[in-house]
Amino acid sequence: MGCYATRDPAAVAKLPGVTHVVTDKSKLADELRDFGVTTLPAGITRFDDHQRAFVKVQDGCLLHCTYCIIPSVRPHLRSRSVKEIAAEIAELVEHGYQEIVLTGVHLGHYGIDRSIGKPKAEWRRLWHLLDALDRLPVPSVSV
Repeated sequence: MGCYATRDPAAVAKLPGVTHVVTDKSKLADELRDFGVTTLPAGITRFDDHQRAFVKVQDGCLLHCTYCIIPSVRPHLRSRSVKEIAAEIAELVEHGYQEIVLTGVHLGHYGIDRSIGKPKAEWRRLWHLLDALDRLPVPSVSV
């Protein structure tokens, strides 16, 4: 799955070891049912052998940079809800991660898709997410 799989699934299917090609991540749950997977986790809870945890908060891009394929294979913005992101981060912090890296295709576009059609006072952008995450409880550290 990913940009290459979306752009050229036939070529990816020919690669050694490939058993199935997923061209649309939004249909991942349906695609995995054929392999016996009945439920998907809400987020990632651990990063073995890493000091940092990575949380994808946004996907897709509206820009059309000449060197980039992402807008042609992921043209729709998708921002996760603040509640969902906060829950994933809280669990990662419970597992001992002290550094969380927010990731996305274009973090500057976080929230645009969730703000369309709403009055400007209800728009939500990256700074709103950061403000909400800053209010998460910090566990006490024993030295």
